[in-house]
Formats: sequence, structure tokens, C-alpha cells
Amino acid sequence: MNRTPQPAMISGVRPGSLAEEAGIEPGDAIVSLGGRVLRDVVDLQFYQSEPEVEVHIRKANGLDEAILFEKEIDEDLGLEFERATWDEVILCNNNCFFCFLKGLPRGCGSRST
Repeated sequence: MNRTPQPAMISGVRPGSLAEEAGIEPGDAIVSLGGRVLRDVVDLQFYQSEPEVEVHIRKANGLDEAILFEKEIDEDLGLEFERATWDEVILCNNNCFFCFLKGLPRGCGSRST
């Protein structure tokens, strides 16, 4: 089942970080990064590693803003999130051959309803 990810709600911004310098605040959300909709923090870490990254932010007041970060390769933006996934999928869809999560007992990697 394909689920459209929701914007990644930002719960914290590290002091002195690039995100703080850009005016990003808790309650803002990432709509896309580099033109890509993010599914989870792994996507964020991968796509933010470039030396130039454009982030589409939805401010807490509902206004959208594009921020271009010019930074060192692999420099972190300084964002924190309450949840690690934004598409309601607890297990990722990458199907990595080394994934330890697939070896967990039934129910340990999924949301119970």
C-alpha cells in the first residue's frame, strides 16, 4: 500500500544550527527537500547531505517558504522530530537485504490498532 507522506513536523531546532539561522522553528514542517517528498528521517539524512539543499517549509502560520542552504557536505541542518516516519509506515519500504527488522516477531515492527 502506497501512502502519501505528510509534511515532516519539526519538534525542535538545535541552537546555533543552520535551521535556527534560517528562522525555522518548532511547529514548522518540511514539505519537501531538494524537490523530494520525504518519507522518514533516513530520507532527510540522505538528501540533506548535499552541499546545496533547497527546503520547502510550511511555517506554523500556514505560509510556505523555500530556503536554500549552502553548507558543507554532510553538514546537518539541526532539525529534530517527534516521529521518525511521516508516511504512517513503521517499517521502511527499502527492502534492504541486511534489514534486522524483518527478523522481529510478528507485531513488533508495526502499529497495533
